[in-house]
Amino acid sequence: MFELFNIGIDEENVGFMIESNPNIRDMSSEEILDRVELLNQIGCDERKIRNILIGNPWYLDRCISDVVASINKLNELGLTRIDLMIDDNPMLLNVDEFEINDFVNSKLEEGYDMDEIIDMIDENSNVIVE
Repeated sequence: MFELFNIGIDEENVGFMIESNPNIRDMSSEEILDRVELLNQIGCDERKIRNILIGNPWYLDRCISDVVASINKLNELGLTRIDLMIDDNPMLLNVDEFEINDFVNSKLEEGYDMDEIIDMIDENSNVIVE
């Protein structure tokens, strides 16, 4: 849990995070660092990482392979600034790959083309979370 302090999250926000997601207490340093590193790999700087973790403390105990699969799916769709999307909407990290597929398929059935769907997601990633 000290890793959260090391990236600049203050005591009050760490307390909020633990209150929201008590599982954080039981996480190993390695588990936390792995999730922080994943955010680094997609282009998040320290400020974005702090915002994301404070905004979505549940991300920390998500299965990392599920998160990677969702990020890969967004990349496959052609979305390039996933770091900005996640900074704007940290809850996007809680969306599974199948939920992204379901959203895309439902919009295709409604008559949208792929470019329109990608624009829809890019302009407002909340559309997937809702």
